[in-house]
Amino acid sequence: MALTNEERDTMKAAITIIERETDNDGDKLVMRGFGSFRRVAVAAKVARNPHTGDPVDVPARSVIRFSASKSCARM
Repeated sequence: MALTNEERDTMKAAITIIERETDNDGDKLVMRGFGSFRRVAVAAKVARNPHTGDPVDVPARSVIRFSASKSCARM
């Protein structure tokens, strides 16, 4: 399914708002009937380059996790 440029711009704007509104305290951004977003800290780790097999250091970072609401999951 391809998105139009307008739909793509709307998605980018929504993601930017979600990133800004979810703070580092672990608070959730809840969108009733859709789901919730929360920022989670991910620890640093050593991974492997799948092409060469060499170890690669991956720094600690924070990511945004999404949980669908029950009404959205039934669709």
